[in-house]
Amino acid sequence: MKLRVLVLLAVIALAGCAERQDANLTGNVLVNLGSVPARGVALDVDVQGNLAYLADRPYGIGIYDLSNPAAPALVDSIVMPLPYVYADGITLESSGLLALLHTENPIQVYSFQTGGVLFLPPSSSGIYESEAHYSQDILTLAYSDRGAADGFTFVKYQNTGGDTLQFGSSLFSTRYVASTYGFALGANDVAFVTLDLEGFVSLDLSISGFAGVLTVMNLPGRVRDAALSGSVLCLAAGYEGLHTVEVTDPANPIYLGSLRIENSRDIERVIVADGRAYLLDALDGVFAVDITNPTNPELIGTLLTANPNQFTVAGDLVLVADDDMGLVVGQILF
Repeated sequence: MKLRVLVLLAVIALAGCAERQDANLTGNVLVNLGSVPARGVALDVDVQGNLAYLADRPYGIGIYDLSNPAAPALVDSIVMPLPYVYADGITLESSGLLALLHTENPIQVYSFQTGGVLFLPPSSSGIYESEAHYSQDILTLAYSDRGAADGFTFVKYQNTGGDTLQFGSSLFSTRYVASTYGFALGANDVAFVTLDLEGFVSLDLSISGFAGVLTVMNLPGRVRDAALSGSVLCLAAGYEGLHTVEVTDPANPIYLGSLRIENSRDIERVIVADGRAYLLDALDGVFAVDITNPTNPELIGTLLTANPNQFTVAGDLVLVADDDMGLVVGQILF
């Protein structure tokens, strides 16, 4: 009789575990190498080659040598060109010639060649995410804004001076209850833009003017950022953790799976690389998730920090801009 009771209790316990959506870490692929204090408040970070660029309010952009990633060394800095203008964010352009600086101005295209601001693209005051690509004398910018009257902007300039606007397409979030937040650019002039409590919207950017809405997919949680792994869209969804969606046909997305991370309630950012999604929790740090099976994402690593603002992934390094710790460097174990 006792044996039957024990077996029954074991079956009930296993069934309860199977129903849980929270993830428990079984192994850790992230190692904390070290950190260096910022001069002010570390708000954002990006990497080009062996250098990390840290948005360090109110000191501009601090440039750190990562030759010894366990002890990043400050080697140079970029001072904001105007008084009382601070950098809240930085996005390095893919070729390394330019950077987008999120400031009170509010967004500036900065040239590393001239050491100054080239021009100010049309934007507003609440930039959440930005991308920049320069190829064959065409500068492509994409950025999203939390302001209810601003939304997502996609523009192309014929030269980096910004005096010849070749193409522009945008989505103004007044068409929705929510503001626009992070985004992912796909192939064939498609973008996936997150809408906080309203999920995400698939956009057709091929026609100049207002972006064409292909579909809106409502999802649980606060969907704040997006990244593409092939045809799988990974979404940072606040207390709901990670959502995965098949977007081979952007007009007809297919929900695949999700992962709710135990004790994590504020997942704001996502970066994908090498079959993994890296998630930033605004209260805890970075989580690594295996998405090789996107219908069943698996938590495989954590990098805990004190008060993270932004992060980036570069090769086998994860770099975090943290309010209290400054520039934090973690290593990815493959």
